[in-house]
Formats: sequence, structure tokens, C-alpha cells
Amino acid sequence: MHNFELSKKLRMDFTEWSLLFPYPGTMAYDWIAKHGTFLHSIETAHQAAQDTAGKEELHVACKTPEFTKAERVQAYYNINWKSGNYIFSLQDPDWKKALTILVGILRYDPFRLLWHARHLLKLIKLRQERRNKAGAMFDFTVDAF
Repeated sequence: MHNFELSKKLRMDFTEWSLLFPYPGTMAYDWIAKHGTFLHSIETAHQAAQDTAGKEELHVACKTPEFTKAERVQAYYNINWKSGNYIFSLQDPDWKKALTILVGILRYDPFRLLWHARHLLKLIKLRQERRNKAGAMFDFTVDAF
């Protein structure tokens, strides 16, 4: 069973996916050194993929003849969008984020629109709860004094 299918079967609220980053001294590193190509050094490849908004910004650490850079990028975007890990620029205004999310869902997972609608509502609710909890630290009542 693929990890994505397993996460759906387990009804996980959230999952996070990343690209392979073969660290020196690991079996993955040795395998890539023998069978593939490194595309970036540790310094340039080691970055949070979620901080990128476009495919041209994504640092793919390696490629192999069986799994090219383009295929790795496509797999990364497919799994993240299907899991509800929407990729957009945090600097964009809310309307542009919403449009980016809608376009991404329609591109990568158009047959599960209802799931994405529920997931987005859950994310909005969690975000609001976090704001309320953070604000509660600074709420004072007259009785406290």
C-alpha cells in the first residue's frame, strides 16, 4: 500500500510530504552517488519546500534515470495537493491565496472537491482556535486585579 493510500485509510487529519534529501553517510546518499546525480549541495537543497510557491523555486536534491527531476517535482506537488497541503505564497493577499488553492485543487485533485471543502473548513476552524487561544493569554478580567 502506498503511503498516501495508507494515510487515507487511517483517516489522518494531516500529513506532510517532502522530497528525498540524501544525507552523506546514508544508504540513500551512497545509492544516488552510484546510480543518480546530485543537483544541489546540502547548503542549497536543504530548505523547507513548503516555503516555495512555484516549481521553479523547489530545490530537488537528486535525480535518477528512473525518476527524473521533473517527475520528482510532479510527484511532490501531486501528493501534497491531494493531502490538503496547499502550496501558495504567504506574502500573497488572501484573495490570491484562495484563488491559488482553488486552481491547485482543480489541477491536482478535481474529483475530491467535497473532501477539500471540508478540509479547508477544518483548517480555518483550527486557525481561528489558535488565534483565540493565543489571544486568551492577554485577556484580563476585572476580577483578576
